[in-house]
Amino acid sequence: MYAGEPAVSEAALRGALAAAPSLAERASALGFLGNVLRTQSRIVESIEAYEGCIAALREAGLADQVPKWLANLASAWLERGERASAEAAYREALAGYPATERINAAITRENLATLLGAQGAFAESIPLLRAAVAELDAIGSRRGAAAARANLANHLLEVHRFEEAERFLLEALSAHRALGNTLGEATALRNLGDLRLRTGALDAARTTLDEAAAACTERPARQAGILAVRACTALAAGDDDALAIARRAREIACATGHPMALAETAHALGRILLAAGPSEEGWALLREATDALRASGDTIELGRVLWTRARHGDDAARAEVEAIAAALPAECDLARAVRGPPPPDVTLEPW
Repeated sequence: MYAGEPAVSEAALRGALAAAPSLAERASALGFLGNVLRTQSRIVESIEAYEGCIAALREAGLADQVPKWLANLASAWLERGERASAEAAYREALAGYPATERINAAITRENLATLLGAQGAFAESIPLLRAAVAELDAIGSRRGAAAARANLANHLLEVHRFEEAERFLLEALSAHRALGNTLGEATALRNLGDLRLRTGALDAARTTLDEAAAACTERPARQAGILAVRACTALAAGDDDALAIARRAREIACATGHPMALAETAHALGRILLAAGPSEEGWALLREATDALRASGDTIELGRVLWTRARHGDDAARAEVEAIAAALPAECDLARAVRGPPPPDVTLEPW
């Protein structure tokens, strides 16, 4: 309806709004305007547009159209780091979807699960993802089901269900390749490489992560994250190129400015520098990663950075990560690391 470049679409949508349309037309224009603004990273404005869309739909008595825009609103809240607001909007959307909106409901269920998993709520996130996979399979959404399988595998990986995680990842990888979905293939390969790193299959992890990075050249922020895991694999294996890989990952992340890529690469490079000895640069990078992840609300990734700091003698970080681990399921990777005896050498931590 409003295709084209974002600026052109924005102008068309604002023109439609200025023409004093009906409530239904106003809601449609505001919803699409929210989408356009979000693609330009104008998140606050997109939230306002989505909220206006939802209000107009409710006033017009079109409640069945509200859930899909609530899901978009939730995603915008998440991009702003407002996880509580995002979770509330996702839950409200799920409660309101009509029976005809099966695909949107399944995707919203998956998005909510992703948010919950980042906070360590795997007891809820894993059943949500299983339900999303089953629904997308039933609908026949091959691409959606493949993505949900990779996501489910990632959550299973966090609670040490490695065999089941690998099965879902291999299924996702096969589906993405059959569909020619290079980005999906790269994501599945990254998670498979991460699994192999955590299970100590370092040769296989190297090969898998190199393949993932090669498949992700058009998405530099994703590639930077893959290379961060690859650098940690090199560290665990005692390879000479760990620092060079980590610096390359960091350079790519800095060029993109992507918050998660910056945090992931700061953690990896900081770890590698400190593993070699005292390093002010390493500590500065870990502080940067801590601040970014604290702002994002990603409890699991924050806990990992704090654990790295604790392993290098930061007592305040140790107290904070112990509090985080105490609230996590006992089988969670981070909880196991914190509660348990740690590896004898800091280079052996898988993350």
